[in-house]
Amino acid sequence: MYFLIDLENVHNAGMYGVRYLNESDTLILFFAETSKNLEHRHLEDIANSGCTLETYKLKSTGKNALDYYIAVRVGEILQVSPNDIIAIVSRDKGYKAVREYVQKRAEFNGRVICAESIEKAIIATNNSDERTKIAQSQSRMENIEPFAAKYAERQRIEKSLQQHFSGTEYESMLPDIISIVAGKKPSAKVIYLDSLKRFGRKNGVDIYRQLKNCAIF
Repeated sequence: MYFLIDLENVHNAGMYGVRYLNESDTLILFFAETSKNLEHRHLEDIANSGCTLETYKLKSTGKNALDYYIAVRVGEILQVSPNDIIAIVSRDKGYKAVREYVQKRAEFNGRVICAESIEKAIIATNNSDERTKIAQSQSRMENIEPFAAKYAERQRIEKSLQQHFSGTEYESMLPDIISIVAGKKPSAKVIYLDSLKRFGRKNGVDIYRQLKNCAIF
């Protein structure tokens, strides 16, 4: 997949989702002197992705100059990769014309997607691959209230366990002990088996008994 980023238009916000890129992607950054800086985390994500990176800096000023750069690059890509997906990352609605033109050409089987960020472009593909599913899952809207209730309950459990196991021989195992019960509602049997698996029979049985006496359930 090709990602053409209009940095003069979207700046750092358009790079959101760059962590989803991989070695099969090509990331193409278009920028001017006034938009040549990116947050360090985005540059690190690019380096870690293994994607192919291209950069084009605007040579001369002029209204919509970068738009022409991007439109021409779309044409070049289609000549060599007519079946691939090209994402134009920009808030500029004018790129819809590029998409409409490509869709009308029978020789192009690929798609042109217009989106405001890399993540939204990936979601817009509606592919069934793993990264699209992850991006869709991470961006879905959720009710704050049940999340806050679960978060408060987890904090309550963690505080209770810290008080109970502090100063005991199991204090160093506290992160694992917390993970057995925090954030979920397993049965006593599941807790018992998980304790044995993590800590061995002797310690596991003892930790399980203490958990039952913690009054956290």
